[in-house]
Amino acid sequence: MDYFDYASTTPMDPHILDIYREVAEHFWGNPNSLHDTGGAAKELLHRCTDALATLLGVPAEGLTFTSGGSAGNAAALHALAHGRKHLGTHIIIGGAEHASLHTAAGQLESAGFQITAIPYEENGLLNLRQLKSAIREETILVSIAHCNGEIGAIQPMGEIRESLRGSAALLHSDLVQSFGKWSIEEAVRHADSFTLSSHKIHGPKGMGALYIDPSIALIPVHRTSGTPDLPGITAFTAAAERAVPMPDHYQMLRDSFFSSLDQKLGNRYRVFEGPPGQQLPQVIGLAIEGIEGQWLMLECNRRGMAISTGSACQSGMQGMPITLKSMGATERDGKEFIRISFGPSTTLEKIDRLTDTLAEVRLSISSGGVI
Repeated sequence: MDYFDYASTTPMDPHILDIYREVAEHFWGNPNSLHDTGGAAKELLHRCTDALATLLGVPAEGLTFTSGGSAGNAAALHALAHGRKHLGTHIIIGGAEHASLHTAAGQLESAGFQITAIPYEENGLLNLRQLKSAIREETILVSIAHCNGEIGAIQPMGEIRESLRGSAALLHSDLVQSFGKWSIEEAVRHADSFTLSSHKIHGPKGMGALYIDPSIALIPVHRTSGTPDLPGITAFTAAAERAVPMPDHYQMLRDSFFSSLDQKLGNRYRVFEGPPGQQLPQVIGLAIEGIEGQWLMLECNRRGMAISTGSACQSGMQGMPITLKSMGATERDGKEFIRISFGPSTTLEKIDRLTDTLAEVRLSISSGGVI
C-alpha cells in the first residue's frame, strides 16, 4: 500500500524499535524502586528527561512524559485552569483545536469555567482580531495549536503572544503536528505550556510529553503516577533526537503533486492551506469537485493507497472537519474534503500514481461509470 496518511501516524523507525527492545530487556526495573535494578532505570529516565529538555531548550523540571498528545493536552488545560482559578475563569481556545482540547474545554465549562472559541480565517490562520477582542480581565488561559493537523497551516505564535500582552492569560500550544517537521523554536519561546507526541515522529504509540513552565505555581495535577514506560520514553527521546525537519524536500513533493494534479484534473479541486511560509508542506487539505471525501478515500484504499478525510480523532463523527467548520467553509467543502500527507516513503513515482488514481476516479464519476 502507498501510504499518504503520515499526519495521522507514522511507522516506528527500525533503529527506534531496536532501542525500545533493548531498554525493555535490560532496563525493566521500576525507577521508583530503591534497589540497584530500579536505580539503573531511574538514571536512564533522568537522562532521557535531560536530553529532551536540552533538545527543546527548556528546564527539565518542567517536562513530564505522558501517554500521548491527547493526554498532555487534557492535563495541561486542567492544570492551568484549576491552578489559576483564583485569577479568573475565562478560557479561550482556537476553533480548530484537536478534539482532546475541545473535550477538556467542555469538561471545564461543566465545572464552571467560561469558554470562548475563536474562529479561523479562510487562509487557515486564527482570527487575531477576534482573539484580541475576546480577552478580558478574567481570561486566564489561551490554547492555540502551532500547526493545524487537517490542512497544515502554521499559526503565528509571536503575534498570538503579543495579543495577550497586558493580560493574565497563559498560552498553551499543541505542538504535536509541527514537532520534528517544522521549526518549533518560536512556539517554545512564546508558550507557557506545550505538548508533544511520539507516534507522529516514528516513535512508539502511547507516548508523549507535556511541558509547563516550572515558574508557574500550580497544583501538580499533570504529574502522572505509577511505573513509567521506560522503553517508550527512551524510544520517544531517541526519535525526537533523530527527527530533522525537511521543509524544502516536502515542498518539492507538494509542488510536484499539484503540478501533476493540474495536468490531470485542471481546476476541478479546491485547496485549503495557510499563506506562503506558514504552511507545513507535507500536509495537503483539498476537495475534489463532485466526489465525497469518504467515498474517495475508500476508492483510493481499494486501489492500494491510504489517504484520509481529516483527523483520525474525529473519524466516525458526523459533520465536516472541525478546521473547515471553524474557517466558515461550506457543507459541500466538508463533504468533499480529503487530507493527503507525505513522509519518508513518499516518492515522486508514488505521487504520480496517486494523482492518476484521483483523476481516474473523477473521470469515472463524470462519465457515469461509478456511483
